[in-house]
Amino acid sequence: LDIRALRFEEAKRQLAEAFEMSTLSRGVISELLIEARRGEAEQLYQRGRDLEVQGKKQEALLLFDAVAKEWPDGLRDEEARRTALRVDIEGAQREWDAAIAAEATGDLEQAIEHYLSAERFYEKWRDGELQAQRLRAVIDTRRAQAERSEAPAGDAATGSAPGT
Repeated sequence: LDIRALRFEEAKRQLAEAFEMSTLSRGVISELLIEARRGEAEQLYQRGRDLEVQGKKQEALLLFDAVAKEWPDGLRDEEARRTALRVDIEGAQREWDAAIAAEATGDLEQAIEHYLSAERFYEKWRDGELQAQRLRAVIDTRRAQAERSEAPAGDAATGSAPGT
């Protein structure tokens, strides 16, 4: 009943006790222990899928790693999911690092592209869009300052050009 009620820890404890006490039913008990282990892994897998759908890739990867540890030959498609999640996480990290490097060298346009690319790899990881907005504001401020400094000097009170 504990297996059906998804109380896998309790089911495994009771089955282990029964296994120790029995000699004739050990085959059946072993099968039930495997069923309890599989049910527990299925729960982890489903929680991982839920997190993956929510965009929480790092948390999902941790759960899929736990499933893979318990079921090295595979439970479902967790190995493919682990690979895809790692690609996204590593891609986001690479792009984030490139954005920081571009920003450090003053290439703000390139930094924006890298922040947005990191966002595409892993939207819920860090706020790449916020960083891009921050840099766009810096670029706009610099452009406005450059335009003001390039404008011909005129009458400061009226803003008119000399000789008008």
